Amino acid sequence: SILKFGGYIDKYTIDDALADKVILPLIYEGRYVEMTQNRKKIDRHADRITKNSNKEQKKYLQKFISSKIIKNNPHRIDEIAYNIVNHYVDNFQNSGLKAQVVAPSKFSAILFQKFFEGYGGISSAVVISDVGPKEDEEDNRKKEVIDFLAKIKHKYRDLKSYEDSVVESFKNNPDGIEVIIVVDKLLTGFDAPRNTVLYLAKDLHDHNLLQAIARVNRLFENKKIPKTSGFIID
Repeated sequence: SILKFGGYIDKYTIDDALADKVILPLIYEGRYVEMTQNRKKIDRHADRITKNSNKEQKKYLQKFISSKIIKNNPHRIDEIAYNIVNHYVDNFQNSGLKAQVVAPSKFSAILFQKFFEGYGGISSAVVISDVGPKEDEEDNRKKEVIDFLAKIKHKYRDLKSYEDSVVESFKNNPDGIEVIIVVDKLLTGFDAPRNTVLYLAKDLHDHNLLQAIARVNRLFENKKIPKTSGFIID
């Protein structure tokens, strides 16, 4: 802390890094998804989960549950996925520059992948961790994630082998996987200089947000079109 160790000896800011040309500038664009709430479904779900809670706990949980249901709503995911396909194809496809989608949950990450596979147009893959026994997910949604991961484990030796294959294709093959869908993995310490666009469908704050956006500001000498900026599509 400052009280214990004193003030900063020196600071090296993002502006300093830009001036030294060791990173690229970031361009931010906020996009809006039209949504309608199924209020009865949300209220019913909230009542079930909060039945043993006190008044203050109920108030907090109801707000959290409403937000979670909306963010993982399949209609919302389809709308965002459709927008992503068109944005990526129009601006970056066949250029060698790649993108990441940050999904709000493992279930919604799989929804993104299913939309991309069904709609066509881009080559994508999901990179998520295995399902833990205490993960907060509805049983039917958790089962869908477990089944999805089981198919990957059947095809590859394990999830790590699959992840290594996806990352290799994404990082080093300009014609390989174009878009990686993630939730928490590959948002910190993942260095793929051709990674250019971050599509944010999940709330990120503070350190997590800074770590995530730093995935797309790396310098990269691209053969087809120059990488001049990183793009955050929120």
